[in-house]
Amino acid sequence: MAVICISRQFGAGGRTLGVSLAQRLGYRFADHELMDKVSKELGISDEWFAVTEREGHGEDSLVSTGTVAKILGRIRGGDQDSSGMGAKVRESLRRLIPETAALGQVVFVGRGSQFYCKDAKDLIRILLVAPVSWRENFLIEHHRLSADEARTTIKEWDKNRSAFLKKVTDRDPDDPSLYDLCLNTSHISIDRAESLIYELVQMRSSN
Repeated sequence: MAVICISRQFGAGGRTLGVSLAQRLGYRFADHELMDKVSKELGISDEWFAVTEREGHGEDSLVSTGTVAKILGRIRGGDQDSSGMGAKVRESLRRLIPETAALGQVVFVGRGSQFYCKDAKDLIRILLVAPVSWRENFLIEHHRLSADEARTTIKEWDKNRSAFLKKVTDRDPDDPSLYDLCLNTSHISIDRAESLIYELVQMRSSN
């Protein structure tokens, strides 16, 4: 009945790991479930939620350049007001993530879940890290980005992750003492990382 929260540097393979781990354990992977709940609660499209969450953490506003502009161009209607939406999304996540965790057998990736779930029963917190060069290569290989796109995307996401988590906690989100297991995916494969976490879950459940 574990609750697994995977925090990761962007491009370290967190989502890939989260999906495969959830399938192996027979757990829910809460990513789309959370997006759907927040989007319905706030009356926004999934695309708008994704932009607000990932690009609006710093100033609670949308920056209509680069990657963001491409996403905004696909938003239905394009008339949804972004004013203060970042704070509203964080408030929804603060409430919905613990509610989802209370049911157990769930895997979260990112979104401050390691802090929002701090009181969850059978909580397992994982941190994935990797050098920037490795993360760039991961995005190029798995998401078919060019080298320039991968470099720019990682820079943007690292900045936004830091800005978001500063609004969630005053702790350093990359402090290894906050986690049950820290893995450098440039030294260990995603498959091996999955097996290690699976073994940790089994060990915890047998105690």
